[in-house]
Amino acid sequence: MPATTVDKAPDPAKAGLRFIEELSKLGEVLQDLSSRIDHIERRFAALETPAATPLSVRELSRKHPAFSEGSLRWLLFHRESNGLAQAVIRSGRRLLVDERRFLAWVDSLREGADVRLQLPPRRCRGRFGD
Repeated sequence: MPATTVDKAPDPAKAGLRFIEELSKLGEVLQDLSSRIDHIERRFAALETPAATPLSVRELSRKHPAFSEGSLRWLLFHRESNGLAQAVIRSGRRLLVDERRFLAWVDSLREGADVRLQLPPRRCRGRFGD
């Protein structure tokens, strides 16, 4: 007949120590995860928020290659009629663009706002023009 082993009840003191050790390890893991999350949030915020300094047309075009210098200049030339005037800072003859406001303006176009360019009527020039 096989010898039966008597199952001993776990020692409450040892079980309590193991529980405390596991809680301590869990606390360290949580602290590590918390610091990682903070680091990721700071990096994400830095990527999400454009610089507050105004940019020249060339700098804006290099930073956002979807907009060529020519297209930006055209948009800036018609800024009063297309709503972009709020993002423009004039410094003498030079036009600087507030990147945050420019991107907000682009987002307003994406959201389906009906923004139509209000150009003055063209005058006929040439053979039959005045």
